[in-house]
Amino acid sequence: FSARHCFSLFLLLLYANCYCQNTSVVLKYFVKENATLLRWAPANKQVFDLAVKNGYKITRYTKENALLISPVVIADTIKPYSYNDSIRWVNLARKNKNAILIMETLYQNKNTSKISPKEKEEQDKMLYNLMLLSCDFDATIAKACGLFLKDSTIVNTKTYSYKIEINNTHPASKISPSSIEINAGVLSTNPLINNLTGKFKNKQLMLKWKATDFSNSYGGYIIERSTDNLFFERITQAPVILLASQHEKNKEFITYNDTLPDTKIKYYYRIKGINHFGEESDPSNVISGTGYEELKSM
Repeated sequence: FSARHCFSLFLLLLYANCYCQNTSVVLKYFVKENATLLRWAPANKQVFDLAVKNGYKITRYTKENALLISPVVIADTIKPYSYNDSIRWVNLARKNKNAILIMETLYQNKNTSKISPKEKEEQDKMLYNLMLLSCDFDATIAKACGLFLKDSTIVNTKTYSYKIEINNTHPASKISPSSIEINAGVLSTNPLINNLTGKFKNKQLMLKWKATDFSNSYGGYIIERSTDNLFFERITQAPVILLASQHEKNKEFITYNDTLPDTKIKYYYRIKGINHFGEESDPSNVISGTGYEELKSM
């Protein structure tokens, strides 16, 4: 499946149940004790490029008696890390191998003189989609791209409204600010994953779960395996996501096949969701079983 399909799913997940629709920047939040996490996604590459140039401004209002009062500028110019900020990019690349790809996408540093305009457009779109998908799985990448903010100055008894806008936009551009209202007294939670099933066959295990049950909360999943149901080891390097082709528009389930290292050992499997702020959920229900050697006729 192409990166375009991945990103189509990403947008579907991020846009679901958002406070603001039909705006240039889509916002999502996660409330913690004494902190609010904000993530946003530009509606298109043009909006993103403008924000890279001018930066985002985020203003927080306190809501009292249905009125928005006490505006506070939480950040006046949020931008991606600059191309010349080599120390930040190198440090990020040590933790996330996608960092260099992100930097190239942001600043289009690749030599594309030998490809056609149409091919360049497709390549730029693919890289941009992969960048946004990477932001969904790692808050440090999202911050490097200028698409993440942690507000640690909230009070968990108040209701706030956050407004995000791109600086120096011309009225004719039709790039309007986006807003989202947050009740900081209600802490956000990651839903428990309890629909994991598994089928052992020969030396294979097929895990299956209905990912659309959690589409508002998780963009990807981690799969873990254990031999004692106590110590689990991650067996997937990249997050597993729901991939839907143009022929599978109503796809609901994720399946994952694993080859059992030893058919004489009982294995335990579980998954964890990755929310849109790069954080892992609690473990799911556990699936256990053993494989077996396939009988062959003489």
